[in-house]
Amino acid sequence: MLTAALLCFGCLGVRPATAQQKVSLKLDFSTAKKYQYDFSTHQDIRQTIKGQEVRSQQDIRMGYTMQAGKKDAAGNTVVESTYNRFSYLMNNPMMGGKVGYDSGHPEDSSTANGLVAGMMSRLFKEVFSGFLHHSFSFTISPQGKVISVTGITEMMDSALDHADFLPQQVREAMKTNMKKSFSNEAMRETLDKSFDLYAGHPVAVGDSWEKSASLTTPVAMDMQSHYTVKDIKDKTVSLAVSSTLASGQSGETKLSGTQSGTMEVDRKSGIPLRADLNQKMEGSLSTQGMTIPMEITGTITITGKAL
Repeated sequence: MLTAALLCFGCLGVRPATAQQKVSLKLDFSTAKKYQYDFSTHQDIRQTIKGQEVRSQQDIRMGYTMQAGKKDAAGNTVVESTYNRFSYLMNNPMMGGKVGYDSGHPEDSSTANGLVAGMMSRLFKEVFSGFLHHSFSFTISPQGKVISVTGITEMMDSALDHADFLPQQVREAMKTNMKKSFSNEAMRETLDKSFDLYAGHPVAVGDSWEKSASLTTPVAMDMQSHYTVKDIKDKTVSLAVSSTLASGQSGETKLSGTQSGTMEVDRKSGIPLRADLNQKMEGSLSTQGMTIPMEITGTITITGKAL
């Protein structure tokens, strides 16, 4: 996801850039003001609890538009994003099946039965359906650094306030837990991982550079990424990316592992058009006096296109 494409380019008389040619990749929203972005991740989780192996799956999908606004004096752009798809699904044997909510297929979101599963599914529906067609905004630099995000935390608070079938004390506890994954800071880190990838200088095929990040949600981790230019075409630049991730030794969750794959970036605007990443992690979770070993394998797919 190249031979056929290169042959097609050859038929049209378009030639990929040579290895000696260099490109300067940076964000420029002036080429198109509005984009559709889709983020999806699938994780297979294996835990060992009291000697018994427990397998579960988790799927998250977010779709949103990005509308670029004006630049400030430093060249930073304020972007308004509006959700048009949201899905959060868990398949856990302890729940008796699939639990969650998918705005694209709400009637098929949950298959698990039982009081707890029913309450969880209703909660997910109340919260995440409240995200649809609501907006948040973020400020991003030409170098791809996401400076701030506003609107996600407020959106979560509002959605949970509408889940009035839950006692107030339970709603407040849910707010605290869910903000670990759905908050202004969590979204800033998610967007930052997608956009903070530029070398900061012209690059050619074979050139490499490093990027580092400290993540705080949902688990505090340090991430070191290595980018290499694989190919330069007339309109796109292909990158190989490999990352190492490691949490600290304090806290309930300890994880370390790798993430690797490819990215395709629009040559003119610097906008990431696609990312396909594979993730593998292992570690442990400490809870209720137990230490639970676990392994996580997963995939991440990100697509973007101008509207």
